[in-house]
Amino acid sequence: MKLLSLLQAGLLTTGVVSQKVAFVGTYSNAITSLSFDTESGELKVAGNNSGSNAPSWQEISKDGKLLYTIEETSAQNSSRGALTSYSISQDGKLKKLSSALGLASPVSLSISPDQSIIITANYGAAGASAYSANKDTGEVKLLGDFMFKLDKTGPVPDRQDAPHPHQALFEPKGEYVLMPDLGADLIRVLKIEKGPKFTVAPPAKIKAGTGPRHGVLYPATDKPKFYYVVGELSNTVTAFSMEYTNETIKLTEVQTISTLPEGKTGAAGEIILSPSGKYLYVSNRLDKVFPDASSVAQYSIDEKSGKLKLLEIFNGGVENIRHMTIHPSGKWFVTEGQDSGTIKVFTLDPESGKVNTEAKSTLNIQKPVCLQWWNNGAEEDSEAECELAD
Repeated sequence: MKLLSLLQAGLLTTGVVSQKVAFVGTYSNAITSLSFDTESGELKVAGNNSGSNAPSWQEISKDGKLLYTIEETSAQNSSRGALTSYSISQDGKLKKLSSALGLASPVSLSISPDQSIIITANYGAAGASAYSANKDTGEVKLLGDFMFKLDKTGPVPDRQDAPHPHQALFEPKGEYVLMPDLGADLIRVLKIEKGPKFTVAPPAKIKAGTGPRHGVLYPATDKPKFYYVVGELSNTVTAFSMEYTNETIKLTEVQTISTLPEGKTGAAGEIILSPSGKYLYVSNRLDKVFPDASSVAQYSIDEKSGKLKLLEIFNGGVENIRHMTIHPSGKWFVTEGQDSGTIKVFTLDPESGKVNTEAKSTLNIQKPVCLQWWNNGAEEDSEAECELAD
């Protein structure tokens, strides 16, 4: 984006990038655009796009020109889910480009490193959908669906009565997709070859009753060595070492650690890495560590062994943290509360990883689920480097 256009859009002040833009998926049938002041930490609503149905999760293309969202229930067909693409204009406005139906109840999506394939995890449909994506036009097309089976009900029968894939995550080479299956206590693996050709590869098992929800790779770029997975039902994080084989990614458990103090219960939710890669954060949902909000656990990472050390459990400031994120500068920590209808911004010390739990700003927004930062292509000074945040 040209400097003049940024100034006119209110995204720049002379010489310094003072604001950024983020997009928030919600359960109120809107993708809300936000402006963010990187000096004060203030979030403001900049606009709404109501063209999607239950657009709970979004991802943004590497060049910042396209936004992809899932629709948990498609407006075209109530028995199906959908993947929808939008163009992002210079002023941050969204324009719907393309939509394709897939399996019902998608809850997550992941874009391949070359931006040509998108995989969704379809929790309610016990499967996954694969789409082609045209990075120039934004057109999306369904390539096929994958249906998983469960031999027997798991230890938590009301949640583990069927396969429930909760996340799709491409590894950096784009050859495999990791999919935590909450219902089956498996990390499912899709193998992707030229064609594209898709194969359901051998999965990795996790302790029965864990209910794996979301995971992150460490390091987040190049060839990762470890994979960290949140257990929603067990309130744990499991660390796995990773090994690439000819047919799958082999995961070997290194450690399992709690996300809550002893004697406390809840439901673990999101997991994110700090931009430095030194710290890992896991949200708890529906817990009572603090009486008025969900908690967040912070861990340090041993880069050699992959093991975690719990540093603290702090107040996340909102109720039912479905998602949280760190601003790409590494200086701001953001939590989104589905039940409280609030988004809170906290300061973050990049060196220690410590979050100051006195919120810098609070934004009221109906049923927020997923916040993604937008890199609008602006040239930035060394004080405000920005990359797309996952």
